[in-house]
Amino acid sequence: MEELGTPRPALGMLPEMDYEEHSARLEPGETVLFYTDGAFEIANSAGNELGMKGLQKMVRDQMSGDGRFQLGALEESLLCFSNQVQLPDDLTLLKLRRR
Repeated sequence: MEELGTPRPALGMLPEMDYEEHSARLEPGETVLFYTDGAFEIANSAGNELGMKGLQKMVRDQMSGDGRFQLGALEESLLCFSNQVQLPDDLTLLKLRRR
């Protein structure tokens, strides 16, 4: 698992924001997960934030032997972590897998 690029605000939110261009090659069977800050800036009932390492662990824990994971299962894990019916922030998850 590796991070690609650096976190930035969503495109179009800040018109003056500069963005760096990155490229990466996806090999057959590899997956990229795109997400918003709502995926890692959530807190549990004790007030502890999940953070990037916590999100990575959730994804890693759900991966099968072939590196696959389900977005629905990840969303459910995030809800379980927060112990809420819905997340307090917007959440966008996008999975791209090369066959």
